[in-house]
Amino acid sequence: MQHLAAFILSEGGRYQQLRPCSQNLNPQKAPDSPPRGLDGWSYMMCTPEKDFALLYFENQAVQPRLEGFKPDVSYSFQWFDPRGGRWSTSIDIKADDKGILTLPLFPDRHSPSRIDWAAKILEKSG
Repeated sequence: MQHLAAFILSEGGRYQQLRPCSQNLNPQKAPDSPPRGLDGWSYMMCTPEKDFALLYFENQAVQPRLEGFKPDVSYSFQWFDPRGGRWSTSIDIKADDKGILTLPLFPDRHSPSRIDWAAKILEKSG
């Protein structure tokens, strides 16, 4: 939790515009994860404009598809290590014609993940 501020405040005060939108994660819960457990769940908050999102993936989360983004729009995607407070290099990803984003593999290269991860998505301008 010591790096939570670095993650949430990475875009300054824009975090105040975020709204829960975990229903757009498919799947949100890994198979066989307990309904009220602390492993295997994924969470997402995004702005109503779908131009900024923060995600959190618990240990044992599976790679989800993200729905409800702007069709055919490019986004910057960046992993965040919540244990060490380090950001990965950002990469470009593009929503398909239905607004679905396919995420890159978890940095630990496992699905389900073996540790917690977080991520940030920003719409690319221009």
